[in-house]
Amino acid sequence: MRLPLPEAERPLVYLPGQARGEQLEALLAKEEDWWGGPTLDDEGFPFDKAETNAAVDLHRLGDVGHFTKDAPLELAVFDYAHRTTRKKTHIRALSPQLSAQALVCVDPTLYFACPELIVLQMAARLSSEALAMIIMELCGSYSLAPDPDGKEGATFDIAPVTTINRIKSVAKHVRSRGGTETLRQALRYVLEGSASPGETTLAQMMSIPAEEGGYGFGRPILNGKLEVPVELQGCVSGGVYYPDLFLQDAYVDLEYQSAEFHLDPVAAASLTIAREGLPNADPGLSAWRIAFIAKGDADLRRMRDLQFLGLHVVPVTNYDLKDIYRLDKVACAVARHLDAAGLLNWESWHESLEASGYRGSRVRLLRHLRLALPPSAR
Repeated sequence: MRLPLPEAERPLVYLPGQARGEQLEALLAKEEDWWGGPTLDDEGFPFDKAETNAAVDLHRLGDVGHFTKDAPLELAVFDYAHRTTRKKTHIRALSPQLSAQALVCVDPTLYFACPELIVLQMAARLSSEALAMIIMELCGSYSLAPDPDGKEGATFDIAPVTTINRIKSVAKHVRSRGGTETLRQALRYVLEGSASPGETTLAQMMSIPAEEGGYGFGRPILNGKLEVPVELQGCVSGGVYYPDLFLQDAYVDLEYQSAEFHLDPVAAASLTIAREGLPNADPGLSAWRIAFIAKGDADLRRMRDLQFLGLHVVPVTNYDLKDIYRLDKVACAVARHLDAAGLLNWESWHESLEASGYRGSRVRLLRHLRLALPPSAR
């Protein structure tokens, strides 16, 4: 649906003492009037051949969304005379004057709305927190989508399908029925470059102001490109690193350790069986343990290298993201480094952290962000 974003658009991050180039704010400030240009009408869109609600078969889409009355399949027509009433669907009318970018062709009779247009449509029925999570997923390198069997799953290391500026461009040109304020609220703190739902949740909590439920640390750079100077490459394992959540002004890097390789109940039971020499041990346990240990070793080497390069590394686990009291401790570690860099006052920040009103706001925000994720990612 989209070409991968150019490598040049990945923001660079810098080590202490290095001259800084273009920063994240400068990248976001580049207005991209992506939505302008020819309309569907100008491009000769085949309105008469495009699939309408009367002919769409839900099975054709593999029932990928498990649509319900409360969460229907959104169908679009250009002429309301073509609409019919079907269960589990909702009809929208589109204008022939939409940008030619608005629809993505699947086959000559079926088109999907582009991601940017879908964001505008979803803004009318989602909270700003849920919408922000979806925008960061679309602007990140992961996708939370069911597999062909309908089971929850996720795909990682994929190209983003849109950018924040593209969404802003569409919002500037397209009138939306409701959701304008929700979209405005969501766009205030969304970031590009997230590699997982955990990173998205962490980035939101760290950047949103304290009075709105976050910790107020400003905008981190997500998975920016850190190029190791030639003279230091012999002291570390690689020449390029991508810090997870980087606060450039304080050189603080929050490294998120995902739950992908963490011990789960099934694995724990298998490990006990193997250790005790009991029958029915999982034949794949050895391979799993080798992968688990290798991942842990790689994470430790990476943190050691980043610390050598002058970054203040703060490890964060999925376990930390499940409880506000544990996440508060992560934030305290970050705040200490920001205080040392002269970017905040530790005493006043910590006093606000302990205030009951702010704590309640953090509990609510974390709950809303986690509710926006599928159960397996919470």
